[in-house]
Amino acid sequence: MFSYGIKLFEGENNIINNAATGSLKITSKNPGIYDGEGDGDDNIINNGYLFVKSESAESIDLGGGDDYFANTGTLDLSGHIAGGEGEDTFAWGGKGTNTLKSDIISFETINKNGKGTWNVEGKILGSKRININQGKFNFNDAFKTDGDLNLYGSLVIDVSAAAADFIDIGGKANIASGRLLIRTPADLNLSEGWEQTILEAETLDGKFASHSDDSSEYDFLIDYNDNNITLRFIIAPDEIGEQIINSAAHASLSLADVAHYILLGMSDTPDNTVAPFNFYIPIDTGDSKLWSLIVDKNYNRDMKQHIETIGFDTHIFDKFLIGAAYSQGDITTDGIDMEKSVYSLYGKMQYGDFNFYDIISLDRNKGLSAVDNISNYFGVDYIIDLGILKFIPKIGLLTIYNSDSHIVSADAGFEFRADITDYLKLTNEIKFSDIIDGKETNEDFFDNLITNETGLYFRYKKITLGLIYCFVTGREISSDWIGFNFIYHF
Repeated sequence: MFSYGIKLFEGENNIINNAATGSLKITSKNPGIYDGEGDGDDNIINNGYLFVKSESAESIDLGGGDDYFANTGTLDLSGHIAGGEGEDTFAWGGKGTNTLKSDIISFETINKNGKGTWNVEGKILGSKRININQGKFNFNDAFKTDGDLNLYGSLVIDVSAAAADFIDIGGKANIASGRLLIRTPADLNLSEGWEQTILEAETLDGKFASHSDDSSEYDFLIDYNDNNITLRFIIAPDEIGEQIINSAAHASLSLADVAHYILLGMSDTPDNTVAPFNFYIPIDTGDSKLWSLIVDKNYNRDMKQHIETIGFDTHIFDKFLIGAAYSQGDITTDGIDMEKSVYSLYGKMQYGDFNFYDIISLDRNKGLSAVDNISNYFGVDYIIDLGILKFIPKIGLLTIYNSDSHIVSADAGFEFRADITDYLKLTNEIKFSDIIDGKETNEDFFDNLITNETGLYFRYKKITLGLIYCFVTGREISSDWIGFNFIYHF
């Protein structure tokens, strides 16, 4: 125990390293640790227990110089921590949950590292940037910083009937790579019209990569405005019918950006016709997801098809998604059956408002004259956000090979997505396809195809349900199908 504090030397690279098993206790009239001359580059690392009780307003004052203070242990301080002049860095790490009640003053850079939770009960003043690199950042009621916020971990917001936590960013809020976690008390009772601003910034960059809440009574919805973010709610299932009607005025939020891409495969059926096989992928929603699609199709040549698909995809980087799917189906033509199995891998990359995606499939067929096909579909779309309506132009290139023939088909089209309510989404896509190369294949069945698909999607919490109707018409073939889509978001 030190009675007069620890004075750091002038102009030196002063280092204090309190180990994980260490316990450093200081009671002093002066700051517990202070740079007496004020211009030393100081490095203070606490992995254990650091206790300072000081009669001074500062428990730790590092003075001038470029100082570094790192903590993964426990800080029990009577006053605040001051970085002083220079380019100073304060780093908070660790795996568990830890709380700092003291103010942090004049540290230009604040880093939240490690997978743990940092509860900030004091103020952070004079910083240029706060970097939430990992873990959870939690604060009490209202929090203000003069600099930027760079969010890569999780921002925790507590909600009550009266208010929600509020964070005021004096600079730029970069949140596109971070997550929002909403915490609620068990007895939460929100009134109609409840809406709270949870973040305000000089400049707002992006949207949260994902958000979640722990409430079984409410769904929380996020509205992104020019320089602030507001939080509102939707009532849970027992009042869901009334809420769907009432929420039409709040249709600015896209609940599930669910769309599709049709992959036309081919197979030699017993009468030597070519049967389009529709492959369906939900577009990126910001979640990992397990999805399925059941389709029943009818053709103008007395041919029917039943298809069942299951798939899973996830993000491996912020804007890059990969997935895999398995489809199986039965084709019936004039009473003759053929079985179909399709194994697919797909990926999607987002660059600004552009999406690039690729699907590669192995299409295996069993039955009379059946052959196996390998296909690849590459597509690009561009999202034009018009508020409650999104307009999405698309182009794509499909290549199909088997032992006897090949087809190369180009397509172009556009899609509309409309947010009817906070729960309901309507989509409609029109696409034009044409053969640009074909070898020893009755390509008329793929030539001049027009596809129109309409989908109605309902999302509640982690589940999205979709009802889809599609028709395809071309020079020699036409078909229509009805599909049921189920998605579970992780």
